[in-house]
Amino acid sequence: MFADEFPEGIVRVEAWVFAAEVYDRRGRTNEAIPLWRRAAHDPKADPVLAHAAIKSAVRAHLAAGALDEAAVDLQWLPDEGAAKDLARMIRRRRLHYTS
Repeated sequence: MFADEFPEGIVRVEAWVFAAEVYDRRGRTNEAIPLWRRAAHDPKADPVLAHAAIKSAVRAHLAAGALDEAAVDLQWLPDEGAAKDLARMIRRRRLHYTS
């Protein structure tokens, strides 16, 4: 990917997030999630940008029903709102399985 050619720093992280958002808007969420994860885990990432990136990845996982993947991402950067959404989805899944 072109963004990988940038030198380490905030510009490269922002390029990853921008590319992920473009992929997501075009319906290519499976290509967006690794970029959001990479941006969130980069030590040079701005904390606000890293938080937004992991939150986007979690929301994409929840939309796809990949609750385990969402839980993994929340371990890196906890988000109260996304954690509540995940807990709600897990409860729904359990109720669905028990009914």
